[in-house]
Amino acid sequence: MENLSPLVKKIMAQAEAEASQIIAEAEAYCRKVAEEGEAEAKRKSEAVLAKAEAEGRENIRRASVQASLSLRNAALAEKGKWVAEVLADLPSKLHSLNNKDYATMLRGFVLAAAPVGLVHVHPAEVDKEIFDCSFVKGINEALQARGQDTTLILTGECADIEGGILLEGENVSVDCSLDSICEYHKEELEPIILAQLFPEVESR
Repeated sequence: MENLSPLVKKIMAQAEAEASQIIAEAEAYCRKVAEEGEAEAKRKSEAVLAKAEAEGRENIRRASVQASLSLRNAALAEKGKWVAEVLADLPSKLHSLNNKDYATMLRGFVLAAAPVGLVHVHPAEVDKEIFDCSFVKGINEALQARGQDTTLILTGECADIEGGILLEGENVSVDCSLDSICEYHKEELEPIILAQLFPEVESR
């Protein structure tokens, strides 16, 4: 280097300075790019993590809701099973009432459902001694007292039912069997039975 002319030395010094500046700028740019890359990578990773956490929380929420619904549906199904069993056994329970209460109950249904005109009364075989001439006479008197043009008569024929009465009118027949009565009032009976079976739940 000592033998080089001053001009060459100056050019070399200037080139070295420029090279150093370029290298410094390149290093600064690389650092900047690296920092920005790290920041972008961090931002993206945080966004991905936040999304994953949100999706995880949502999946947990959905699973919890689904589990709750499954438990609720299972409980309702179990309750429905018990209510159905009670309803299925209800006709026989009604039939086990004493004769007076049983006759009074059926009297109410017959008075509410008796069609107009001449009506044939067909009791169940097991009930023919309860729903006798005296029973029919009492209903006829009650119907006449309220001005209904209906006359019930016993034909001596029994209906093929397990309990209750069939009313055969001139144009319509009315099923007052115990099975039919319980089925007709099913929607009213279900909440009553449910409250009796599960009072601590229904009272909440």
